[in-house]
Amino acid sequence: MMSITVLGFGSSFSAFTFITPILTDITGFSIRAASMLLVAFGAATLAGNLIGGRWAAHWGWTATLRWMLTGLSLTLIALVLLMPYRIPMLALLFVWGFLAFGMSPGFQAGMLETAERWTPHAVGFASALNISAFNLGIALGETLGSALVAQDDMALTPWAGVGLALIAQWPLAWLIAKSKAAPAARTTQA
Repeated sequence: MMSITVLGFGSSFSAFTFITPILTDITGFSIRAASMLLVAFGAATLAGNLIGGRWAAHWGWTATLRWMLTGLSLTLIALVLLMPYRIPMLALLFVWGFLAFGMSPGFQAGMLETAERWTPHAVGFASALNISAFNLGIALGETLGSALVAQDDMALTPWAGVGLALIAQWPLAWLIAKSKAAPAARTTQA
């Protein structure tokens, strides 16, 4: 489950780490406009977190993560293709922020449910580990993005995120299959 969080959450940070120069140098927004767009991105992350939590509760964390990872992959592909155009970037920033942070409740719910199923005595520890997974994802995403920027390929940074989001689907599918195949661990009362 930690790998899903690392890969999924990290997928946005390959490009988001460089969002201001992307908005100013590639899309052509002024610094002031870029700052305002970051406020809009922040509002989208808040909306995503709230609605993502509701979706994870309603449809389950596995379905929510599967769809949001797919949506994020498509959004990042659109970002690569439409980065030079201002109007599409406005919409993409909102969708990107919504999806990137809308997955957070699903990651946390997945970690807790997985821990309750396989290691019920370590649920608290698993929850703390998931916070580490978020930070590892940020580091992974920005490292991949930095490698592209070092090669003077800032416009390609979303592709690293697409790769991470797609790779995150594999451990998610494996975990779903494993959970269906094996009975849940039983908790023991002391």
